[in-house]
Order: sequence, then C-alpha cells, then structure tokens
Amino acid sequence: MRAAGSLATFAGVRRRLERIGSADGIEVFDDFAHNPVKIRMAVEALRPRGTLWIFYQPHGYGPTRSFRDELIETFQEALRPDDQLLLAPIYDAGGTADRTIRSEDIARPLTEADIHAKVVPSRDEATRDIVAGARHGDRVVVMGARDDTLPSFAREILAALLARTGEPAAGRAQR
Repeated sequence: MRAAGSLATFAGVRRRLERIGSADGIEVFDDFAHNPVKIRMAVEALRPRGTLWIFYQPHGYGPTRSFRDELIETFQEALRPDDQLLLAPIYDAGGTADRTIRSEDIARPLTEADIHAKVVPSRDEATRDIVAGARHGDRVVVMGARDDTLPSFAREILAALLARTGEPAAGRAQR
C-alpha cells in the first residue's frame, strides 16, 4: 500500500529525456546521456519524427578520449541526414587531466562522413543556430553529464524559441 502511494506521487526521473516544453511545435528535452550507449538510446527514443537538434557537451577529457571512436560511430549510425549535432567544448572538471583531446576530434570525422556536426564555442551560438534552423515537428535535446547548468540551458533554448514565436513563456514551459 505504501509503495502504491509513493508511485502515485512519483514525478519521474530528472534529466532522462525530460521534456522541458515546446514552442511552435518544437519540443525541447534535457537528457543526462553522456556515453555512446545512452546517446544512442536517447536518439532512438526521440526518433519518431522531425529533425533532431542535439547539443552535446562531452563530460571530461578522460571519458571523451576513451569513448571518442564509439561516439563517432554512434553519431554516424544514429543520426539521419537532416539531424544537427552541435558539440560544445569538453566540460572541464579541473584536475590534472590531459587536455589534448577536443570536441573537434569528434566533429571532424563526422563532417567528413557527411554528418551535420559543428563545434559551437558558446551556448549563445548554439542557441542562435537552433532558433534559426529548428522548425515545427523538430526536437531539440541538450545532452551531457557533470555540468549542473545543462538543464538551465535547455530552458534557455526553450525561452529563445518561445521569443521567436511570440508565445508567452509561462504558457508552454514545463517544470
């Protein structure tokens, strides 16, 4: 009985394809996906319609170096020709990590394979690209781990899309 009561109030898991809201038929999601398996699962779950706009922030130099080839393979296999991958600079958690790998090391082989992959040096640039290119039926997802500001960034993208359409922000955003 206690379990049933707890489930009745369970709001779901945060940052696992958490729907932030929509603007002009464009849905915005936030997801903790940070490794090839989780990224593939998120892309497959979002796949049923529209172009995907993925903002992905690799979550550390060591993991990015370890997963580099798998990340490239995952994006090559999972993304469709119209999908857009916006790669942020690698999240730097500090320490003594070898910082010789960069997001460009993921983007370069993808663009050579005709995948729309672009390194965006700032979130402002990513937002501008999304606002300029996303259309009704598309889905936007912010992916990454360790950086506590990613959920706020997903809400900023939604706010920018709402501003583009003139919709009131309070009416369409969730949580």
